[in-house]
Amino acid sequence: MIEFQEFKKFDFVVGEVVEIKGNNAIVNVGGKNLTCRNGKISLNKGEKIIVMQGKETSGMLLAAVEGKNISVITIDKEMKPGTRVE
Repeated sequence: MIEFQEFKKFDFVVGEVVEIKGNNAIVNVGGKNLTCRNGKISLNKGEKIIVMQGKETSGMLLAAVEGKNISVITIDKEMKPGTRVE
């Protein structure tokens, strides 16, 4: 478990899937696109997900995993890409 102050150092934002290229999702995070490896996770163009921004053009999508069940963390209201998760 990490302390709250450590958690705040991570940059979590709303991202919108704009394209799927093989095992990568191109995700708009408000002004720039990140490449997120999605592996076996099924994503759809236009889907809004939570992304941890990495350096330059990479990012990591967030998902819950229970055995073979994988669920991408999404949002339940309309939010602009790049909106910070706090």
